[in-house]
Amino acid sequence: MFAILGFTAAVFRSDTLVLIAPIALLSVATRQTNLFKGAFVGLFGMIFGIVLSSIVDSYFWGRIVWPEGEVFYYNTVENKSHEWGTLPFHWYFTTALPKALLASTMLIPFGIGRKTGTLLASALLFVFLYSFLPHKELRFILPSVPIFNLVAATGINRLKRINKFLYMVSAVMLMGSIVVPLVMLLASRENYPGAIALKHLHNSVSQDQINTPIHVHMDPETCMSGVSKFLQKNHPKWIYSKKEGNINVNDYSYLLTSNSTTPENFELVHTTNGFSNIDFSSRTINTTPKIFTFKKKERSIVGQPTLSPIVKWAQRSDRLYLTIELYESKNAKVAISSDMKHLLFEAEAKGKLYALDLDLHGTVQPFSDQSRQIYYGTRWIKILLYKSNENAHFWPRLLADKYNKPPFLKIDWDNWVEDEDEETLKREESWFDVDTSTKNEKPTNSDGHALVAGHGSTLKGLRLLPGWKTQYEEVINKHLSNVRNVVPPHQFAYIITGILFVIGFLFHLSAYNFQPLTQVKLKSE
Repeated sequence: MFAILGFTAAVFRSDTLVLIAPIALLSVATRQTNLFKGAFVGLFGMIFGIVLSSIVDSYFWGRIVWPEGEVFYYNTVENKSHEWGTLPFHWYFTTALPKALLASTMLIPFGIGRKTGTLLASALLFVFLYSFLPHKELRFILPSVPIFNLVAATGINRLKRINKFLYMVSAVMLMGSIVVPLVMLLASRENYPGAIALKHLHNSVSQDQINTPIHVHMDPETCMSGVSKFLQKNHPKWIYSKKEGNINVNDYSYLLTSNSTTPENFELVHTTNGFSNIDFSSRTINTTPKIFTFKKKERSIVGQPTLSPIVKWAQRSDRLYLTIELYESKNAKVAISSDMKHLLFEAEAKGKLYALDLDLHGTVQPFSDQSRQIYYGTRWIKILLYKSNENAHFWPRLLADKYNKPPFLKIDWDNWVEDEDEETLKREESWFDVDTSTKNEKPTNSDGHALVAGHGSTLKGLRLLPGWKTQYEEVINKHLSNVRNVVPPHQFAYIITGILFVIGFLFHLSAYNFQPLTQVKLKSE
C-alpha cells in the first residue's frame, strides 16, 4: 500500500504525502506496520514514480522536468495558491465533505472500529491539515473520500446485524445518494463551455487552410470551464495563450472570453452556452451564453501605413537564408510572386503593420514545404529559399537594384561564407536545424531558462527540481529534443507501456512465495 501511495504522490498528486504521513504514523503506532519496512517500500515507490514521471514528461515537454515537483514548489514553497481565492477553515468539514459523501456521512459513526478507526483518523487528520491552507478545493481532499466511504460501508453492514429498521432507512438514503449525483451529472455536463468553445474553434478551422500561425487567447473563465492542454492541437501553427491582466488583443487571431463586448477589429463568430439553473417545474436544465469566440477581421496591408523590419541575409550557391527580425509577430504571411522574383511578407507586431516586397536579384523556386522552409520564432522569422536552376550561383547582392540599398537590409555575417569556402564550411545545418520544441520560442528568465504560463499569470521555469541549476541542463534538453526527433510520440508511448507491463508482471510473480527446489525435496523425503 505504501508503495502505491508513494508512487501516487510522485506522479499524480504530491499532496498525497499529507495523507500518507498520518496513515503511516498511526499504522506504526498501532503496530500494524514496521517503521523501516513501510518507509523503505514507500520511498521506493516514490523514487520509481519520480524517475518514470521525469522520463515521460521530459520527453513530451522537450526539457527536463518533474511536474509534481513544480506544483509542490508553487503551492507549498512559494505559497501562492491563496491568489486563487480563500475559504474559511471549516469549509472542508461543513460543506465539501457533506456534499461529497451525502447519506454516507451519517453512517460513518456506526463503522468506527479498531482497524477502520485507524483509517478514519488518518483521513480526518489529512483533511484537518489541509484546512490550514487558505485556498480550498474539493479535489484537494478527494484521496480521503474512499476512506470515509469504506468506514460508512462498514457501518451499514453493522446496522444490518443490530437494527433492521435503521438498516432499511440507511439503504433508502443511499439509493437517494445515487439519484442525486445522476442529476448533478446531467447539470455538470453544461459546466464546460470553455472546452466546447475550443473544440468548436478547432473544427471550424480546416488544417489545409492554415498558412500562418493561429494565436488563440483564452481568458481565466474559459480556462476554468474545461480547457486543458489535452484539448490543444499538437501543431506548430496553433499557439495558445492564457495570459491574464492587460493584453493587446491585436496580437491574437481568436479570442475565447466570457466578456460579450466585441473588441475593435474583431467579429463574433460563435457563442457557447453553459449551465444557468435547474427548472424543477419543467424538469429542464437551463443554459445561458457563457463563452464568446471572436475572430480578428482580415485586414489588407495595401493602402495602409507600414513599417519595414530588419532583414538579414546569407547565401550558398543554391539557396538563400533570410532572417526577419520582428518580436512577437502575429498573422505573418510569406509568399513568392508568380514570376518567382519577389518575396512578399506581411505581419503585425504590437499593433503595427510590417510589410516587405523584396525584388530579388534572380529567380527562386516556389515553396515546396513551408513547414520546412519557414520557421516562426518569438524574435524572428527564418526563411529558406532555393534558387532556381538558372540562378544557382553566388549572387553579388540580394536585390535587383544595385544602387539603392534599403536601410533595413543587412548581411548575416554569422552565417556568411564566400563561394570558395562553401565546401569546407558547411554551416547551413547549424543555421536551419531548429528543434521542434523551440519552433515557437518561449520567453526566458534571467537565467535563460524557458518559461511557461503556470497558475494565473505567474511564469515558472520548467526543471527537474525548482532552483536546480546546472551547466549540463542545456545539453540534456538538446538530447531530449533529438530523442523526440528519432522516436515519435506514439512509439514512445508503446515503449513506456511495454516497460510498465513487464514491471507489473514481475511484481505479480514476486507475490508468489516460491520455495527453493531443495526445500521441496527435503520435505518430500
